[in-house]
Amino acid sequence: MYTDEEYDIAQREYWQQVSKSEGFDIEDVSIPSSMAGMISGLIPYDCQRDRGGCPYRTLVNLYAQLGLRQYSLLKGNTFEFVSMVKVNMLQNLVSSFYVTLLVRDPITLEEKEFQVRTDERSCVSLYLACSVARFKDEVTIKRPFVPHFHDGAEVPVLPDWPSETLAAQFHPGMFDTNARRGLPSDTSARPGWPSDSLLEQFFYLLPFGCMLPTEFERECVLEESRCRSSDFDWTYLYLKLVVCAHDRWISEEVLSKVEIIYAVVIPLDNNLYYPCTAQNLNLFIVYKGLDTAEMGEDVERRAVVSQVVNCSGYLSLRGKLL
Repeated sequence: MYTDEEYDIAQREYWQQVSKSEGFDIEDVSIPSSMAGMISGLIPYDCQRDRGGCPYRTLVNLYAQLGLRQYSLLKGNTFEFVSMVKVNMLQNLVSSFYVTLLVRDPITLEEKEFQVRTDERSCVSLYLACSVARFKDEVTIKRPFVPHFHDGAEVPVLPDWPSETLAAQFHPGMFDTNARRGLPSDTSARPGWPSDSLLEQFFYLLPFGCMLPTEFERECVLEESRCRSSDFDWTYLYLKLVVCAHDRWISEEVLSKVEIIYAVVIPLDNNLYYPCTAQNLNLFIVYKGLDTAEMGEDVERRAVVSQVVNCSGYLSLRGKLL
């Protein structure tokens, strides 16, 4: 039988060992055999040996890809996700995940291990901070190790859905269900190209699987060479994160059926003309393909996501399904 003081000492010693690798490499961390099951700490999962062992595998895969998104956003280098290596997670409902994954350089095809840390703030909706996104051997600023913390930027209350009048200046019926189904709509008449003053407010249209409006093609504020469709793959990642956060046990097969119809990026910093690099933004998505007991997969739905990057480079996300 251990005293409270002996237990506290053992618990501190455990976290001191974990902190040496910042939670990513805990294979050599040891605890007294007599205290097995008494020390609260990280649960390790080897994703290569036991592919079905890690809970919320689909969600954790998305967390890993979010780290690559953060690295690309801050450093401008893009790497391809190859596979999961291992995951260490806290024994909390609202948890922290220390993910090691394998990534590939698309140019040299070299594969290296990459580390991502994600701290959740909610277990029923998307609200999290990604505080570590780096190569395993990359030298970074050392900060005091805290197993679960909320040191990312605070994301304010999510914005309201844009009015149909404003959105219609970019595409008729974009947020109008009736117009998209061919029914009468107040926004059926297409207005001219938005004024500069309106563009400066925020909107940029992302159509998925459809032709761009001719006015948009003729007076596009983005140069095709600077902004490719692949630059917006993260919008699909964010949608999957929102959906998965609402249903942590969703399968990859079900999630793969989700399809973006339209999305609107609202840059909140000075990247209006290149919104795919905006560090602070709001994202509005119209999508379909999610089959539930209440609605079929052909029903169009909406999602909202806010992204904030603070001065430490931590990426915070908050989102919800509407």
